[in-house]
Amino acid sequence: PQAFEGLRQAGRKVWRVSSIVATADHNTPTTGWELGYDGIADPISKEQITTLDANIKESGAAAFFPFLSRRQGIVHVI
Repeated sequence: PQAFEGLRQAGRKVWRVSSIVATADHNTPTTGWELGYDGIADPISKEQITTLDANIKESGAAAFFPFLSRRQGIVHVI
């Protein structure tokens, strides 16, 4: 979140949007997926995941593997 906030504060946009690859990592729970975002028990993790979603949507990045996406998985493979 800090990088996107820094860009906003500087009045800048993401440069080379096509080079962004983003996915939630350590905040993604292994259980509770059937509850969607409500299945994220930790409120800080939930805020970080929803903030990532909003930041990526705002930037227009196409290579995004959001929480609950069938393409989301182990990020170290990406």
